[in-house]
Amino acid sequence: MRALAHVTQRTEFHAPSLGRGLARLRVVASVMRRGMRFEMKARIGFASVLVLLACGMAVSIQRLASLSNEQVANLRAEEREITIVERLRWNSELIVSNGRGYLLSADARLLEKIRGAAGRFDENVDALRTASLSDEGRTMVREIETDAAAFRRVQEELLAARGVAAEPGPLVQRFETELLPLRAALDQSLDRLVSFKELALRASYD
Repeated sequence: MRALAHVTQRTEFHAPSLGRGLARLRVVASVMRRGMRFEMKARIGFASVLVLLACGMAVSIQRLASLSNEQVANLRAEEREITIVERLRWNSELIVSNGRGYLLSADARLLEKIRGAAGRFDENVDALRTASLSDEGRTMVREIETDAAAFRRVQEELLAARGVAAEPGPLVQRFETELLPLRAALDQSLDRLVSFKELALRASYD
């Protein structure tokens, strides 16, 4: 009986401790569950931030790439227009050099070279006319068109006159006094456009 009473007393003594232990376990479990929920939310939030950052970086890179491509396209356009101008200048030189020889000799081979250079000259003028230009650039191109038309008009008149003239002297004099100054005026217009384009190129590279 005394042993049973002793066991009963020990059981009664440990019951409150057991209850307190279970309560602590429930508190710890609750805290752990809350901690796990918080950790899960934090991970989800962090992952969401990473996704947003990645999307933002992708958009920024795309915009930079777009700006870079646009810049490259502008550079190529400026360089292409300068090339057209220089081809126009070169063909005007061929017209002049072969034209003087034709006026002196009436050589059909020189006339053929003049016709070829004149055709390329006109193509270059058309290419400048259809180029994508600013308002200032467009004004310069109109000046080039005006000078080119005056140059070609006198050149064609001289060619036509040489076909029927027996004496080249007066035509050569007109060549010197009319055609060459028109060609010089055209060169000045071309120089202005090239300088304008070179400034635009330097600005694009900066």
